[in-house]
Amino acid sequence: MSAPPLRVATLAGDGIGPDVTASAVAVLQVVCERLDIPLHLEALPYNATWFLATGTGLPSGEVQRIGRSFDAILAGALGDPRVKDHAHVRLIRHALFTGLDLYANIRPAQLLTPTLSPLASAQSGRSRVDLVVISENLEGFHPDRDRRVRVTDDEDAYVTEEWHVPHLVARLLRFAFEWARQRGRRRVTLVDKTNLVPAHRVWRHAFHTVASEYPEIAHDVRLVDTLAHDLVRAPERLDVLVTTNLFGEILSDLTAGLVGGMGIVPSANLHPGRCSLFEPVHGSAPDLVGTGRANPLAAIRTAGLLLDSCGHRSAAEMVHAAVLASLAAQVTTADLGGRATTEQVTDYVLRQLRLQPLPARVADGRSL
Repeated sequence: MSAPPLRVATLAGDGIGPDVTASAVAVLQVVCERLDIPLHLEALPYNATWFLATGTGLPSGEVQRIGRSFDAILAGALGDPRVKDHAHVRLIRHALFTGLDLYANIRPAQLLTPTLSPLASAQSGRSRVDLVVISENLEGFHPDRDRRVRVTDDEDAYVTEEWHVPHLVARLLRFAFEWARQRGRRRVTLVDKTNLVPAHRVWRHAFHTVASEYPEIAHDVRLVDTLAHDLVRAPERLDVLVTTNLFGEILSDLTAGLVGGMGIVPSANLHPGRCSLFEPVHGSAPDLVGTGRANPLAAIRTAGLLLDSCGHRSAAEMVHAAVLASLAAQVTTADLGGRATTEQVTDYVLRQLRLQPLPARVADGRSL
């Protein structure tokens, strides 16, 4: 019996987005063909060029159509110097995140080969880096919660409010524990700053309540500054980190730096059971357009994360193995110390996918 169709909308974005998204789409096509997974693709036109032509982010009703029609969105980076303050980025992302209720951001950081890490302990094999940062997408700090308050006759204070709604905090924490359970992870760590931000006590209270539902998973709490120190000194002691949107943005960049940089790490914005958005987070890098130096591995690994999240574990494992082969053969772009172009890296990964033996079982169960 063939697998159910995998319905993917692509949002190529700006800058190097179209190039690396094309690499990821090619990977999806090859692995789905090999495993007899029907793949339905639709390219969406929304980017800076669309915004400049129409003055809008997404048309009315488009988010609802996407949510009904697709299992996932595979996106490239958004960002274009032609658009002041990247207004189109906020419009497009805000519409998708809120309209699809993509409350959980997940950024895995796994050291695929020791030479990619700046840590001497990792390079020597004394530490293993394989962790994930899960953070809240829709709560915490957001630019639409900015305001100005007059504090003197001639000066304003600039205020950004941080929101934490208890049942939404608990929803994210439960997602983190469930993700850990389904993948055999051993520990979930809450990262907060309760000694300076009293509102973070909401997180601590909810964390201990939710943790009691998962007695097989160890749990602990760290202040964000202590956690940042531990990430550099002993990353092998950490597993699943769950935190606010601000701390998640910072810590996920740090964890990316531990395993080779933004050009290699995947990312997803999830709501289990609904259409979710998968994207590399390296930015649109306009200076790399047309140079062949854009690293496609983050986008390719994001395609693997998409497959895994949509229940196609065997397909995700094939993508992972092909990326490992590329690294082992040093077929990489300059940011990883190689000399290959975007196209050459992509071609090598595709060739590895075509040469891999098929897994003994290709029937996959649904997962987060």
